Amino acid sequence: MSSEARNQKITLEQSDKRIVLKGRDDPSILPVIEKAKENGWKSITVKGNWELCRATWFEARMAGLKVDGYLPTREDEDLLRKMEDQQKKVQGSPLSLSGGDIAQDYSSRVIPFLQKRYDSLRKQRAKLGVTTTDTDRAYGINMPQGYAREVDEKFDRAKGAFLRAIDSRTFFLSVARQKVPVTLSFEDGIARFVMKESDRASFMRNTINKDLARRQD
Repeated sequence: MSSEARNQKITLEQSDKRIVLKGRDDPSILPVIEKAKENGWKSITVKGNWELCRATWFEARMAGLKVDGYLPTREDEDLLRKMEDQQKKVQGSPLSLSGGDIAQDYSSRVIPFLQKRYDSLRKQRAKLGVTTTDTDRAYGINMPQGYAREVDEKFDRAKGAFLRAIDSRTFFLSVARQKVPVTLSFEDGIARFVMKESDRASFMRNTINKDLARRQD
């Protein structure tokens, strides 16, 4: 996946009571959940592949939404309780952490976790002889079948999650000495600190304006 594809703008399209996330093949779940909350929705129905539905279920439940379309396992329920316990520890307390500390957390914990999953699926994919390209996925050609396709799809999502984490670390490193507003998210199967897209855009605008003001002085 090229850096251009990774940095492609994410757009949310809403039609009646349906939200569609567009802009890349490995979409982040969080913007969808945030939009549902903004709309005042109390429940959502998920459709799609199992992994995506599972990830959406966790994020939505953590946001206090009811979820139809995915039947959680006992392990899912146990993990959700643990995540809720972690969330209670910071509930009501605004999180403002330095970009450097968050970047370090990504380097020591988040990225190794996501890279391990990505590497494992990459090896499985290689053993099966799967060589699907981004172009193949875009046009639906030369796609593997059966178990090979399932591994290929899991690999693609794991790769996307890994690259998103790399991009996030790069951003936090760019503001290493500054305090940034973050929330606790459990997207992609691991707890980590994230900034809302709106908060990041606002933060970057303020930073640019401050830099311009200093230069004019």
